[in-house]
Amino acid sequence: MRRRVGGVEVVVEDERRRPVRDGRRHGRPAARGGVMCAGRAAVVACSDVLTLFCSLVAFARKNIATCRVLPADVRTRPPAGRRGNPRRASAAMAISTTVGSVLDVPEAELASMPTRALKSLAIRAGLEPEWEAIASAHRADLVRALAATRREHVAFVRSVTELGGRDVAIALGVREIEDDVRGKSAAAAATRASMKRAMETAVDAAVHVVPSGSGVHIGGGWILTCAHCVCRDGDATDEEESDGDFGGDGDDGVVVVDLTTSPPTSPKKKRKAAAPPQTPRRVGRVKDLVTVDGTVVAGECVHADEGKDLALLKLVAAPPASLRAAGVAPAPAPAPKTKTHRTRVVVVGNPHDWDLELPSGAAPRKMGYTPFWVSNGHALGVLSAEAASEKGLGRQMHTAWTYWGHSGAALFRASDARVVGVHNSWDEGNDAMRHAVCLEDLRAFLDATGVEYYGRGDDG
Repeated sequence: MRRRVGGVEVVVEDERRRPVRDGRRHGRPAARGGVMCAGRAAVVACSDVLTLFCSLVAFARKNIATCRVLPADVRTRPPAGRRGNPRRASAAMAISTTVGSVLDVPEAELASMPTRALKSLAIRAGLEPEWEAIASAHRADLVRALAATRREHVAFVRSVTELGGRDVAIALGVREIEDDVRGKSAAAAATRASMKRAMETAVDAAVHVVPSGSGVHIGGGWILTCAHCVCRDGDATDEEESDGDFGGDGDDGVVVVDLTTSPPTSPKKKRKAAAPPQTPRRVGRVKDLVTVDGTVVAGECVHADEGKDLALLKLVAAPPASLRAAGVAPAPAPAPKTKTHRTRVVVVGNPHDWDLELPSGAAPRKMGYTPFWVSNGHALGVLSAEAASEKGLGRQMHTAWTYWGHSGAALFRASDARVVGVHNSWDEGNDAMRHAVCLEDLRAFLDATGVEYYGRGDDG
Protein backbone atom coordinates (compact mmCIF):
# COMPACT_ATOMS: atom_id res chain seq x y z
CA MET A 1 0.00 0.00 0.00
CA ARG A 2 1.43 3.38 -1.02
CA ARG A 3 1.10 6.47 1.16
CA ARG A 4 2.51 9.98 1.13
CA VAL A 5 3.24 11.47 4.55
CA GLY A 6 4.88 14.91 4.59
CA GLY A 7 6.21 14.48 1.04
CA VAL A 8 7.40 10.94 1.77
CA GLU A 9 6.33 7.99 -0.33
CA VAL A 10 5.28 5.13 1.93
CA VAL A 11 4.82 1.45 1.11
CA VAL A 12 3.80 -0.66 4.10
CA GLU A 13 3.65 -4.43 4.28
CA ASP A 14 4.71 -6.23 7.45
CA GLU A 15 6.43 -9.61 7.51
CA ARG A 16 3.25 -11.53 8.20
CA ARG A 17 1.47 -9.70 5.37
CA ARG A 18 -1.38 -8.67 7.61
CA PRO A 19 -4.06 -6.67 5.82
CA VAL A 20 -3.92 -2.90 6.07
CA ARG A 21 -7.23 -1.10 5.77
CA ASP A 22 -7.89 2.62 6.29
CA GLY A 23 -4.49 3.10 7.92
CA ARG A 24 -5.26 0.62 10.70
CA ARG A 25 -4.20 -2.96 11.28
CA HIS A 26 -6.55 -4.98 13.48
CA GLY A 27 -7.51 -1.95 15.55
CA ARG A 28 -3.97 -0.54 15.90
CA PRO A 29 -2.45 2.31 13.87
CA ALA A 30 -0.59 1.05 10.83
CA ALA A 31 3.08 1.97 10.47
CA ARG A 32 3.59 5.39 8.93
CA GLY A 33 6.59 6.91 7.22
CA GLY A 34 8.50 5.55 4.25
CA VAL A 35 8.86 1.96 5.45
CA MET A 36 8.24 -1.30 3.68
CA CYS A 37 8.91 -4.62 5.37
CA ALA A 38 9.45 -7.59 3.04
CA GLY A 39 10.50 -10.79 4.75
CA ARG A 40 12.35 -9.42 7.76
CA ALA A 41 13.82 -6.36 6.04
CA ALA A 42 12.43 -2.85 6.02
CA VAL A 43 12.90 -0.57 3.04
CA VAL A 44 12.89 3.14 3.80
CA ALA A 45 12.50 5.80 1.16
CA CYS A 46 12.34 9.31 2.54
CA SER A 47 13.71 12.83 2.29
CA ASP A 48 12.92 13.91 5.81
CA VAL A 49 15.22 12.84 8.66
CA LEU A 50 12.57 13.33 11.30
CA THR A 51 10.13 11.12 9.43
CA LEU A 52 12.84 8.48 9.06
CA PHE A 53 13.58 8.57 12.78
CA CYS A 54 9.89 8.18 13.69
CA SER A 55 9.58 5.32 11.24
CA LEU A 56 12.53 3.48 12.77
CA VAL A 57 11.14 3.91 16.27
CA ALA A 58 7.74 2.64 15.20
CA PHE A 59 9.21 -0.46 13.62
CA ALA A 60 11.58 -1.09 16.51
CA ARG A 61 8.55 -1.39 18.72
CA LYS A 62 7.27 -4.08 16.36
CA ASN A 63 10.56 -6.02 16.68
CA ILE A 64 11.62 -5.51 13.10
CA ALA A 65 15.15 -6.80 12.96
CA THR A 66 16.83 -4.84 10.18
CA CYS A 67 16.25 -1.80 8.00
CA ARG A 68 18.05 -0.32 5.07
CA VAL A 69 17.74 3.18 3.67
CA LEU A 70 17.43 3.90 -0.03
CA PRO A 71 17.54 7.25 -1.81
CA ALA A 72 14.18 8.91 -2.25
CA ASP A 73 14.31 8.47 -6.02
CA VAL A 74 14.38 4.69 -5.76
CA ARG A 75 10.90 3.41 -6.49
CA THR A 76 9.64 0.52 -4.36
CA ARG A 77 6.92 -1.88 -5.40
CA PRO A 78 4.39 -3.64 -3.19
CA PRO A 79 4.14 -7.42 -3.56
CA ALA A 80 1.93 -8.26 -6.52
CA GLY A 81 -1.03 -10.54 -6.04
CA ARG A 82 -0.01 -14.10 -6.76
CA ARG A 83 -1.38 -17.58 -6.75
CA GLY A 84 -1.20 -19.36 -3.43
CA ASN A 85 1.38 -21.92 -2.44
CA PRO A 86 -0.40 -25.33 -2.63
CA ARG A 87 1.22 -26.56 0.56
CA ARG A 88 0.32 -23.39 2.41
CA ALA A 89 -3.23 -23.52 1.06
CA SER A 90 -3.65 -27.16 2.08
CA ALA A 91 -2.49 -26.40 5.60
CA ALA A 92 -4.90 -23.50 5.87
CA MET A 93 -7.74 -25.67 4.67
CA ALA A 94 -8.11 -27.44 8.01
CA ILE A 95 -9.68 -24.43 9.65
CA SER A 96 -11.54 -24.47 12.92
CA THR A 97 -15.22 -25.17 12.70
CA THR A 98 -15.73 -22.03 14.76
CA VAL A 99 -15.42 -20.02 11.53
CA GLY A 100 -18.99 -19.17 10.63
CA SER A 101 -20.70 -19.97 7.40
CA VAL A 102 -21.03 -17.38 4.67
CA LEU A 103 -24.75 -17.84 5.27
CA ASP A 104 -24.31 -16.24 8.70
CA VAL A 105 -22.86 -12.99 7.37
CA PRO A 106 -25.19 -10.39 5.83
CA GLU A 107 -23.93 -9.47 2.38
CA ALA A 108 -23.81 -5.80 3.31
CA GLU A 109 -21.29 -6.53 6.08
CA LEU A 110 -18.75 -8.31 3.88
CA ALA A 111 -17.12 -5.08 2.70
CA SER A 112 -16.38 -3.97 6.27
CA MET A 113 -14.83 -7.25 7.43
CA PRO A 114 -11.04 -7.45 7.97
CA THR A 115 -9.21 -9.11 5.11
CA ARG A 116 -8.01 -11.93 7.35
CA ALA A 117 -11.62 -12.71 8.28
CA LEU A 118 -12.60 -12.62 4.61
CA LYS A 119 -9.91 -15.14 3.77
CA SER A 120 -11.08 -17.47 6.55
CA LEU A 121 -14.62 -17.13 5.27
CA ALA A 122 -13.40 -17.95 1.74
CA ILE A 123 -11.87 -21.19 3.01
CA ARG A 124 -15.07 -22.08 4.85
CA ALA A 125 -17.19 -21.25 1.78
CA GLY A 126 -15.07 -23.44 -0.49
CA LEU A 127 -13.57 -20.75 -2.69
CA GLU A 128 -10.35 -21.38 -4.57
CA PRO A 129 -7.21 -21.58 -2.42
CA GLU A 130 -5.59 -18.74 -4.37
CA TRP A 131 -7.77 -16.30 -2.44
CA GLU A 132 -5.78 -17.12 0.71
CA ALA A 133 -2.65 -15.42 -0.65
CA ILE A 134 -4.07 -12.30 -2.30
CA ALA A 135 -2.63 -8.85 -1.73
CA SER A 136 -4.76 -5.95 -0.60
CA ALA A 137 -5.23 -4.90 -4.22
CA HIS A 138 -7.57 -7.85 -4.71
CA ARG A 139 -9.57 -7.39 -1.53
CA ALA A 140 -12.58 -5.96 -3.38
CA ASP A 141 -12.54 -8.94 -5.72
CA LEU A 142 -12.66 -11.29 -2.75
CA VAL A 143 -15.64 -9.40 -1.34
CA ARG A 144 -17.45 -9.75 -4.67
CA ALA A 145 -16.62 -13.46 -4.89
CA LEU A 146 -17.93 -14.08 -1.39
CA ALA A 147 -21.07 -12.09 -2.10
CA ALA A 148 -21.74 -14.16 -5.22
CA THR A 149 -21.12 -17.38 -3.32
CA ARG A 150 -23.40 -16.28 -0.51
CA ARG A 151 -26.23 -15.54 -2.96
CA GLU A 152 -25.80 -18.99 -4.48
CA HIS A 153 -25.89 -20.69 -1.07
CA VAL A 154 -28.85 -18.64 0.12
CA ALA A 155 -30.80 -19.56 -3.02
CA PHE A 156 -30.02 -23.23 -2.39
CA VAL A 157 -31.30 -23.13 1.19
CA ARG A 158 -34.34 -21.12 0.11
CA SER A 159 -35.24 -23.80 -2.43
CA VAL A 160 -35.51 -26.27 0.45
CA THR A 161 -37.51 -24.00 2.75
CA GLU A 162 -39.86 -23.09 -0.09
CA LEU A 163 -40.54 -26.76 -0.70
CA GLY A 164 -42.81 -26.77 2.33
CA GLY A 165 -41.19 -29.32 4.61
CA ARG A 166 -41.35 -33.05 5.17
CA ASP A 167 -45.05 -33.55 4.42
CA VAL A 168 -44.72 -31.99 0.98
CA ALA A 169 -41.60 -34.02 0.18
CA ILE A 170 -43.39 -37.20 1.26
CA ALA A 171 -46.47 -36.35 -0.80
CA LEU A 172 -44.37 -35.72 -3.90
CA GLY A 173 -42.53 -38.98 -3.29
CA VAL A 174 -45.77 -40.93 -2.99
CA ARG A 175 -46.86 -39.55 -6.34
CA GLU A 176 -43.61 -40.65 -7.97
CA ILE A 177 -43.95 -44.16 -6.54
CA GLU A 178 -47.57 -44.52 -7.59
CA ASP A 179 -46.74 -43.34 -11.10
CA ASP A 180 -43.93 -45.87 -11.41
CA VAL A 181 -45.53 -48.89 -9.73
CA ARG A 182 -48.98 -49.36 -11.18
CA GLY A 183 -51.46 -52.18 -10.90
CA LYS A 184 -54.24 -53.33 -8.62
CA SER A 185 -52.79 -56.69 -7.67
CA ALA A 186 -51.86 -57.53 -4.11
CA ALA A 187 -48.20 -57.77 -5.15
CA ALA A 188 -48.22 -54.26 -6.65
CA ALA A 189 -49.91 -52.85 -3.56
CA ALA A 190 -47.35 -54.55 -1.30
CA THR A 191 -44.50 -53.17 -3.40
CA ARG A 192 -45.88 -49.64 -3.20
CA ALA A 193 -46.35 -49.94 0.57
CA SER A 194 -42.76 -51.10 1.16
CA MET A 195 -41.39 -48.40 -1.12
CA LYS A 196 -43.33 -45.71 0.72
CA ARG A 197 -41.90 -46.88 4.05
CA ALA A 198 -38.39 -46.85 2.63
CA MET A 199 -39.02 -43.43 1.10
CA GLU A 200 -40.09 -41.94 4.43
CA THR A 201 -36.95 -43.26 6.10
CA ALA A 202 -34.84 -41.88 3.25
CA VAL A 203 -36.41 -38.40 3.42
CA ASP A 204 -35.94 -38.22 7.19
CA ALA A 205 -32.26 -39.24 6.98
CA ALA A 206 -31.29 -37.29 3.86
CA VAL A 207 -29.35 -34.04 3.79
CA HIS A 208 -28.45 -31.79 0.93
CA VAL A 209 -24.86 -30.60 0.68
CA VAL A 210 -24.59 -26.88 -0.09
CA PRO A 211 -24.29 -25.86 -2.87
CA SER A 212 -24.74 -29.20 -4.66
CA GLY A 213 -24.72 -32.78 -3.52
CA SER A 214 -26.52 -35.20 -1.26
CA GLY A 215 -25.83 -37.26 1.85
CA VAL A 216 -27.40 -39.51 4.47
CA HIS A 217 -27.27 -39.54 8.27
CA ILE A 218 -26.23 -42.98 9.52
CA GLY A 219 -26.42 -42.19 13.23
CA GLY A 220 -24.24 -40.52 15.82
CA GLY A 221 -24.08 -37.29 13.82
CA TRP A 222 -22.21 -39.01 10.98
CA ILE A 223 -23.11 -37.98 7.43
CA LEU A 224 -22.16 -40.36 4.63
CA THR A 225 -21.63 -38.85 1.20
CA CYS A 226 -19.31 -39.03 -1.81
CA ALA A 227 -15.76 -37.78 -1.49
CA HIS A 228 -16.20 -35.62 -4.57
CA CYS A 229 -19.12 -33.85 -2.88
CA VAL A 230 -16.69 -32.49 -0.28
CA CYS A 231 -15.43 -30.19 -2.99
CA ARG A 232 -13.85 -26.80 -3.22
CA ASP A 233 -13.64 -24.45 -6.18
CA GLY A 234 -10.41 -25.19 -7.98
CA ASP A 235 -10.40 -28.91 -7.21
CA ALA A 236 -9.63 -31.10 -10.18
CA THR A 237 -12.91 -32.11 -11.80
CA ASP A 238 -13.87 -35.74 -11.97
CA GLU A 239 -13.62 -35.66 -15.73
CA GLU A 240 -9.96 -34.72 -15.32
CA GLU A 241 -9.34 -37.42 -12.74
CA SER A 242 -10.89 -40.31 -14.65
CA ASP A 243 -12.91 -41.29 -17.68
CA GLY A 244 -16.03 -41.52 -15.54
CA ASP A 245 -18.77 -38.93 -15.78
CA PHE A 246 -19.54 -38.18 -12.15
CA GLY A 247 -22.51 -36.00 -11.27
CA GLY A 248 -23.32 -33.52 -8.54
CA ASP A 249 -19.96 -32.32 -7.33
CA GLY A 250 -21.01 -28.70 -7.57
CA ASP A 251 -17.74 -27.87 -9.34
CA ASP A 252 -18.87 -27.09 -12.90
CA GLY A 253 -19.11 -23.49 -13.93
CA VAL A 254 -17.04 -22.08 -11.10
CA VAL A 255 -15.26 -18.84 -11.88
CA VAL A 256 -11.53 -18.43 -11.58
CA VAL A 257 -9.65 -15.16 -11.35
CA ASP A 258 -6.00 -14.95 -12.28
CA LEU A 259 -4.31 -13.26 -9.35
CA THR A 260 -0.90 -13.21 -11.04
CA THR A 261 -1.84 -10.21 -13.17
CA SER A 262 -3.90 -7.08 -12.70
CA PRO A 263 -7.03 -7.18 -10.54
CA PRO A 264 -9.72 -9.23 -12.31
CA THR A 265 -12.63 -7.40 -13.85
CA SER A 266 -14.64 -10.34 -15.13
CA PRO A 267 -14.75 -14.05 -14.32
CA LYS A 268 -13.28 -16.61 -16.64
CA LYS A 269 -14.57 -20.11 -17.24
CA LYS A 270 -12.48 -22.73 -15.53
CA ARG A 271 -10.14 -24.60 -17.83
CA LYS A 272 -8.63 -28.02 -17.44
CA ALA A 273 -5.30 -28.00 -15.71
CA ALA A 274 -2.34 -28.65 -17.96
CA ALA A 275 -0.58 -30.71 -15.30
CA PRO A 276 -2.01 -33.92 -13.80
CA PRO A 277 -4.46 -32.94 -11.04
CA GLN A 278 -3.50 -33.44 -7.42
CA THR A 279 -5.80 -35.35 -5.10
CA PRO A 280 -7.78 -32.82 -3.04
CA ARG A 281 -7.27 -32.88 0.72
CA ARG A 282 -10.87 -33.19 1.81
CA VAL A 283 -10.38 -33.98 5.50
CA GLY A 284 -10.90 -30.82 7.54
CA ARG A 285 -13.24 -29.16 5.08
CA VAL A 286 -16.55 -27.96 6.49
CA LYS A 287 -19.77 -28.12 4.50
CA ASP A 288 -23.19 -26.67 5.18
CA LEU A 289 -25.93 -29.30 5.14
CA VAL A 290 -29.70 -28.79 4.91
CA THR A 291 -32.37 -31.10 6.32
CA VAL A 292 -35.84 -31.54 4.87
CA ASP A 293 -37.34 -28.84 7.12
CA GLY A 294 -34.73 -26.30 6.06
CA THR A 295 -32.48 -26.56 9.12
CA VAL A 296 -28.87 -25.75 8.23
CA VAL A 297 -26.15 -27.68 10.07
CA ALA A 298 -22.39 -27.79 9.56
CA GLY A 299 -20.43 -30.99 9.05
CA GLU A 300 -16.65 -31.39 9.08
CA CYS A 301 -15.04 -34.01 6.87
CA VAL A 302 -13.24 -36.46 9.15
CA HIS A 303 -12.65 -39.42 6.83
CA ALA A 304 -12.35 -39.66 3.05
CA ASP A 305 -11.41 -42.39 0.59
CA GLU A 306 -10.74 -41.16 -2.94
CA GLY A 307 -10.54 -44.68 -4.36
CA LYS A 308 -14.01 -45.60 -3.11
CA ASP A 309 -15.31 -42.04 -3.54
CA LEU A 310 -16.69 -41.92 -0.01
CA ALA A 311 -16.48 -39.41 2.82
CA LEU A 312 -17.76 -39.11 6.37
CA LEU A 313 -18.72 -35.75 7.84
CA LYS A 314 -19.26 -35.21 11.54
CA LEU A 315 -21.91 -32.71 12.55
CA VAL A 316 -20.35 -29.98 14.69
CA ALA A 317 -23.48 -29.91 16.88
CA ALA A 318 -26.09 -32.44 17.92
CA PRO A 319 -28.32 -33.59 15.04
CA PRO A 320 -31.53 -31.56 14.82
CA ALA A 321 -34.79 -33.27 15.72
CA SER A 322 -35.81 -33.35 12.04
CA LEU A 323 -32.81 -35.51 11.10
CA ARG A 324 -33.30 -39.23 11.72
CA ALA A 325 -30.76 -42.01 11.26
CA ALA A 326 -30.82 -44.64 8.54
CA GLY A 327 -29.37 -48.12 8.97
CA VAL A 328 -26.73 -49.60 6.70
CA ALA A 329 -27.62 -53.05 5.38
CA PRO A 330 -25.68 -56.09 6.64
CA ALA A 331 -22.59 -57.22 4.80
CA PRO A 332 -23.74 -58.76 1.52
CA ALA A 333 -23.21 -62.23 0.19
CA PRO A 334 -21.08 -62.41 -2.97
CA ALA A 335 -22.97 -60.16 -5.36
CA PRO A 336 -23.89 -61.17 -8.91
CA LYS A 337 -22.18 -59.29 -11.71
CA THR A 338 -25.06 -59.27 -14.20
CA LYS A 339 -27.99 -56.98 -14.79
CA THR A 340 -30.44 -59.84 -14.25
CA HIS A 341 -30.17 -59.47 -10.46
CA ARG A 342 -32.78 -56.91 -9.42
CA THR A 343 -33.40 -55.36 -6.00
CA ARG A 344 -35.97 -52.59 -5.71
CA VAL A 345 -34.41 -49.37 -4.34
CA VAL A 346 -35.53 -45.84 -3.45
CA VAL A 347 -33.28 -42.77 -3.78
CA VAL A 348 -33.78 -39.29 -2.29
CA GLY A 349 -31.42 -36.72 -3.75
CA ASN A 350 -30.89 -33.13 -4.77
CA PRO A 351 -31.18 -32.69 -8.53
CA HIS A 352 -29.97 -29.38 -9.89
CA ASP A 353 -32.97 -27.36 -11.12
CA TRP A 354 -31.17 -25.93 -14.17
CA ASP A 355 -30.57 -27.89 -17.34
CA LEU A 356 -26.81 -28.50 -17.24
CA GLU A 357 -26.71 -30.50 -20.47
CA LEU A 358 -27.78 -27.81 -22.93
CA PRO A 359 -25.49 -27.18 -25.91
CA SER A 360 -23.07 -24.31 -25.64
CA GLY A 361 -24.77 -20.96 -26.19
CA ALA A 362 -28.30 -22.20 -25.51
CA ALA A 363 -30.58 -20.16 -23.29
CA PRO A 364 -30.71 -21.38 -19.66
CA ARG A 365 -33.72 -23.52 -18.86
CA LYS A 366 -35.35 -24.55 -15.60
CA MET A 367 -36.09 -28.26 -15.20
CA GLY A 368 -38.76 -28.14 -12.51
CA TYR A 369 -36.91 -30.42 -10.09
CA THR A 370 -37.32 -29.90 -6.36
CA PRO A 371 -35.08 -30.73 -3.39
CA PHE A 372 -35.47 -34.11 -1.71
CA TRP A 373 -36.57 -35.59 -5.01
CA VAL A 374 -37.74 -39.20 -4.75
CA SER A 375 -36.94 -41.69 -7.49
CA ASN A 376 -36.89 -45.46 -7.61
CA GLY A 377 -35.48 -48.27 -9.64
CA HIS A 378 -33.50 -51.45 -9.22
CA ALA A 379 -30.03 -52.26 -7.96
CA LEU A 380 -28.59 -54.63 -10.52
CA GLY A 381 -25.27 -56.43 -10.67
CA VAL A 382 -21.91 -55.34 -9.24
CA LEU A 383 -18.87 -54.68 -11.42
CA SER A 384 -15.47 -56.02 -10.53
CA ALA A 385 -13.14 -53.56 -8.88
CA GLU A 386 -10.90 -53.63 -11.95
CA ALA A 387 -13.71 -52.92 -14.42
CA ALA A 388 -15.15 -50.11 -12.28
CA SER A 389 -11.74 -48.50 -11.79
CA GLU A 390 -10.99 -48.63 -15.50
CA LYS A 391 -14.20 -46.75 -16.31
CA GLY A 392 -14.11 -44.46 -13.29
CA LEU A 393 -17.52 -45.67 -12.11
CA GLY A 394 -19.10 -46.98 -8.95
CA ARG A 395 -19.28 -50.77 -8.83
CA GLN A 396 -23.02 -51.03 -8.11
CA MET A 397 -25.21 -50.68 -11.22
CA HIS A 398 -28.71 -49.30 -10.70
CA THR A 399 -31.60 -47.77 -12.64
CA ALA A 400 -33.01 -45.14 -10.26
CA TRP A 401 -33.25 -41.77 -12.00
CA THR A 402 -30.53 -39.30 -10.96
CA TYR A 403 -29.24 -35.94 -12.15
CA TRP A 404 -26.44 -33.51 -11.32
CA GLY A 405 -26.62 -33.07 -7.56
CA HIS A 406 -27.64 -36.64 -6.72
CA SER A 407 -24.09 -37.70 -5.90
CA GLY A 408 -23.94 -38.86 -2.29
CA ALA A 409 -27.60 -39.93 -2.22
CA ALA A 410 -28.13 -43.29 -0.56
CA LEU A 411 -29.80 -46.24 -2.28
CA PHE A 412 -32.41 -47.60 0.14
CA ARG A 413 -33.54 -51.19 -0.25
CA ALA A 414 -37.32 -51.08 -0.45
CA SER A 415 -37.86 -54.28 1.51
CA ASP A 416 -36.25 -53.07 4.76
CA ALA A 417 -35.33 -49.39 4.24
CA ARG A 418 -31.61 -50.11 4.68
CA VAL A 419 -28.80 -48.38 2.81
CA VAL A 420 -27.25 -50.63 0.16
CA GLY A 421 -25.21 -48.11 -1.83
CA VAL A 422 -24.33 -44.46 -2.46
CA HIS A 423 -24.93 -43.01 -5.91
CA ASN A 424 -21.84 -41.42 -7.47
CA SER A 425 -21.74 -41.71 -11.27
CA TRP A 426 -23.35 -42.80 -14.50
CA ASP A 427 -22.17 -44.51 -17.66
CA GLU A 428 -23.23 -42.59 -20.74
CA GLY A 429 -21.79 -45.30 -22.94
CA ASN A 430 -24.07 -47.98 -21.53
CA ASP A 431 -27.67 -46.81 -21.88
CA ALA A 432 -27.10 -44.12 -19.25
CA MET A 433 -26.69 -46.81 -16.58
CA ARG A 434 -26.38 -45.27 -13.13
CA HIS A 435 -23.65 -46.38 -10.75
CA ALA A 436 -23.17 -46.29 -7.00
CA VAL A 437 -20.59 -47.28 -4.43
CA CYS A 438 -21.57 -50.86 -3.66
CA LEU A 439 -22.49 -52.16 -0.20
CA GLU A 440 -19.29 -54.18 0.10
CA ASP A 441 -17.09 -51.11 -0.45
CA LEU A 442 -19.35 -48.94 1.66
CA ARG A 443 -19.13 -51.19 4.72
CA ALA A 444 -15.39 -51.71 4.25
CA PHE A 445 -14.91 -47.93 4.30
CA LEU A 446 -17.13 -47.40 7.35
CA ASP A 447 -15.60 -50.26 9.34
CA ALA A 448 -12.08 -49.04 8.57
CA THR A 449 -12.90 -45.65 10.12
CA GLY A 450 -13.91 -47.27 13.40
CA VAL A 451 -16.92 -44.97 13.85
CA GLU A 452 -20.18 -46.18 15.35
CA TYR A 453 -23.05 -46.17 12.87
CA TYR A 454 -26.51 -47.63 12.66
CA GLY A 455 -26.01 -51.19 11.37
CA ARG A 456 -22.33 -51.53 12.26
CA GLY A 457 -22.81 -54.72 14.26
CA ASP A 458 -24.95 -56.44 11.61
CA ASP A 459 -23.13 -59.25 9.89
CA GLY A 460 -25.98 -60.54 7.81
